[in-house]
Amino acid sequence: MTLSASVEEYVAKQDQFTWKRNLIRTAIRTIGFHLLANVRVIGEDNIPLTGPTIIMMNHISLADPVVCMGAITRRFVIPMTKIENMHNPILAPFIRWWGAYSVNRGEIDRKALMNSIELIKSGQLILIAPEGHRHPEGLARPKDGLAYIATKANAVIVPTALSGAEVWMERLKHLR
Repeated sequence: MTLSASVEEYVAKQDQFTWKRNLIRTAIRTIGFHLLANVRVIGEDNIPLTGPTIIMMNHISLADPVVCMGAITRRFVIPMTKIENMHNPILAPFIRWWGAYSVNRGEIDRKALMNSIELIKSGQLILIAPEGHRHPEGLARPKDGLAYIATKANAVIVPTALSGAEVWMERLKHLR
């Protein structure tokens, strides 16, 4: 299968993930937001209801993408995740169920770029951490990919700030 055919197939399958995303988002909001975190969402109305959109988030904690997936209820968020997560026995099933897509960090990953651009062009909302990985100590220099993707897909970029997500592991330990 060619790269472009693989990307087309992935984009075409997005409707198949709707019921799974509803189920996972409900679990995130019901369990995660009530037991592990006190989540407060401000400005969700800044996210367009339709059209090519990128959520650009800072990345402090492993929980950040999950928080965004649960907190944004106007649309489904499709996160880009590092390829290593697709091989993690705990994370991989949820990532696949949600329909996230992977990126090989540290190189120019044409498939991840094409997936991003085509998802956005089809009207999807994607989530990207432009720094490329977690930075618990604060913001780091962003990679160039987000600007490239937004330009190619003519996307709206919605900056998102997360704070407090770094304490979720502490709360999880206290539940044991």
